[in-house]
Amino acid sequence: MMRIVGGAIGPVVTTVILASATILITVGNVEKSYPSPVTFNILFGLGLAMAIVCVVLAIKMKRLATKMKPLTTESIM
Repeated sequence: MMRIVGGAIGPVVTTVILASATILITVGNVEKSYPSPVTFNILFGLGLAMAIVCVVLAIKMKRLATKMKPLTTESIM
């Protein structure tokens, strides 16, 4: 589930961050705007933070799952 949501939201967040801070570069009388080098640091930092959050959540979910009792038909009714 997290991989599907991340795959849907990740490219949009990346595009917004890259488009938010641009610099103008002129080469041969052609001027274009490109993402600032700082935005790449922001992207890698955000990716690192999200990876750490996902690992912490996975560890907490595993601990919670081992403490739970198996679901039986008697507990449902």
